[in-house]
Amino acid sequence: MIIVYASEKNPRLDYILTRIFSNILGCPCFFTTTKDEYINSHLSSVNNSNKNIKKGFWILPSTLLYSTDTKRLNISLGEKWKEMIEHINNKK
Repeated sequence: MIIVYASEKNPRLDYILTRIFSNILGCPCFFTTTKDEYINSHLSSVNNSNKNIKKGFWILPSTLLYSTDTKRLNISLGEKWKEMIEHINNKK
């Protein structure tokens, strides 16, 4: 089981956490918005908040997960990802 901390809970974040941890990885996920509960937990942990709590794996939250509308996004892979994809494609 994994504990995930985020400053607020919403349907998009809940969906993503369930999808990744329970459905794909087969590892139950416990979600909390209480920092003390997260810090005092002995479970493997993921921090999805704007502050590095210095516990567990820290992932900066995406604003996409907290938006309430739908809109077209311009997503950039960044140079390292482009290089990796190019490398993979050249091996085929």
